[in-house]
Amino acid sequence: MGQRELVFTVKQDGDEPFPRELFSFYRTVHHLASEKQSVEADGVSQLAHDATPLLRNSSFRGVIYLAPRPLAGIPVAAPYLTAVLVTTEEIEAAQCYGAARVLARLGQVARAFPFPPWNDRGRQPVVRGDEHASAERSLRRAASAYAERGS
Repeated sequence: MGQRELVFTVKQDGDEPFPRELFSFYRTVHHLASEKQSVEADGVSQLAHDATPLLRNSSFRGVIYLAPRPLAGIPVAAPYLTAVLVTTEEIEAAQCYGAARVLARLGQVARAFPFPPWNDRGRQPVVRGDEHASAERSLRRAASAYAERGS
């Protein structure tokens, strides 16, 4: 179908069950790939605000796809993409400012450079909803001031 494998590495705490919620996401990706719509490195997917999160007990409603980032002890034979789960605010920030900013914040918090290739359902968001709106207002003010100086 042309779609590379998607690798979601999920940190397990204690006796947490395997995250079966991802199966429905895989089915959606498979369906889209059968219609020649595939995801690639540096791409993103965003679920609706009211959609069921991608992991139980999380607020992950988005995915950032990246070039393969191998983890020791986890062999993957097929060509693949590393999939990083993100919140709605994080995916919106990634779409606005670039995924590198969000991934760098994730890496800083997890102490994993350049970003953690694992997903931790218990992690705190690295972008707050009000932070994104505030940054957009600042950008609009700066663009307006620049336009006024140029006139």
